[in-house]
Amino acid sequence: MYDWTNGQAVKYYGLITLGQGGVNFLCNLLFIIWLGQLIGRKNWERGVTIFGLSLMLVFHLITFPWPFWPRKLTYDEITHPNQTATEISGCYTQTYHWCSSTHQIPLWIYAFGMVVIMAISIGSAFTPLNILYSKILGNTRQGTMTGILFMAGSIARTIGPLVVSFLFDHYGPEVTWSIQIIFLGITIPIWILLYGKIVPLNVIQSSKSGDCKKENERISIRTKSTSTETVSSTEKF
Repeated sequence: MYDWTNGQAVKYYGLITLGQGGVNFLCNLLFIIWLGQLIGRKNWERGVTIFGLSLMLVFHLITFPWPFWPRKLTYDEITHPNQTATEISGCYTQTYHWCSSTHQIPLWIYAFGMVVIMAISIGSAFTPLNILYSKILGNTRQGTMTGILFMAGSIARTIGPLVVSFLFDHYGPEVTWSIQIIFLGITIPIWILLYGKIVPLNVIQSSKSGDCKKENERISIRTKSTSTETVSSTEKF
């Protein structure tokens, strides 16, 4: 994606990943110290999860290789002195046919998106999601459902890289980014539409108890009214 050799790509992507891990660590530490208790007490898990998913969508939108970016991907062949081998930097057009038509994202935008936006979105989405999932299951045996959740995540982490790497090799970052934008664009509205239904089990039980109580009160009022009418009719006779 940038005019880097293989060694430079490993170095710079490693630094970006290191920065992302540092920000993610701080987010998790903040959850442990203060934010997790606040979110749990206020029942903000749904809103924070939607916020995290929205940040992921923002990341993919700002790091998409839009046609208005000024530069396109390039490559160069570097021959080092006293060496017969030639090192390639950038996007090798003989391997990736999409190099010449793909626009290059400014490095500072990509680095900022990976280190800050993506790191915060991961912490904001996944930690409250697990808390909310546990609350929805309630005070029951959670082993089976939690296992299904983790199994689904493991399958996605196993199959996802294989599919994405294949698509990236053959079609470039535009297709892989578009798929994630589409999935996030579908997921976020579903969360918003079902916001009122994604509630902890005790809230549902309390709501049902409240409905039963109201129904019992209505039945009691009707019974009293009927009894009063019966007594009045008897007194008349």
